[in-house]
Amino acid sequence: MIEWTDELKKQFSRSIYFAFVMFVGAPLIYLFMTTETIFQEFSTSGQNDIMFYILLIIALFYPLVIPILEKAFVTAHHKRNDVKNKSKWAMKLQSHSNKRNSTPEKLYFTFFVVKSALVEASFIFGLLIYIVSGDMTRMLYFYVVGIAWSLVVFPTKSRCEKFLEKVSANAIV
Repeated sequence: MIEWTDELKKQFSRSIYFAFVMFVGAPLIYLFMTTETIFQEFSTSGQNDIMFYILLIIALFYPLVIPILEKAFVTAHHKRNDVKNKSKWAMKLQSHSNKRNSTPEKLYFTFFVVKSALVEASFIFGLLIYIVSGDMTRMLYFYVVGIAWSLVVFPTKSRCEKFLEKVSANAIV
C-alpha cells in the first residue's frame, strides 16, 4: 500500500485539475470555436472521407500505446536509479535528474500529462475534421471517442497507487 504523502496528494490533485482542463475545458472551447464559424456548404470530397476514417481509426487506437509508454517510463526510472553498471553518460544523467528532484510522484504527473495528450488528440482530430469539411456530425464522432478514452484515463487513487507501486518496485518491470 502506498502512503499518501503531501507531495503525492499535491501531484494527484494537480492531475485531477489537469484532467478537467484537458477533458472538459478544451473540448468545450473547441465546440465554442465551431459555433463561431459558419460554413456555407459541406465539403464532401473523397479526400475528406479518407482523412475522416484515417483519423477516426487513429483516435480509436492511439491511446492503446499507453501500457507501452508506462513500461518505458517505469523502466527508465529504474535504470536511472540503478547504481551498478552505469556508464559515464548515465551517471551524468543521474546527477541531472537529481538536480530536478525527480520523484515517483512527479513521474506519475508527467506520465499522466503524456496520457492526457494522447486522449486530447481525439478532440483535436474532431476539430480538424470540422475545419476541413464543415461537418459537425463527424466532429462529434471524435468527441464520443475522446470522452470514452477520458473515462479510461481519468486519474483515480487506485490507478495512481498502481503506477507508484510499479515505480517503487526494486526490479526492472
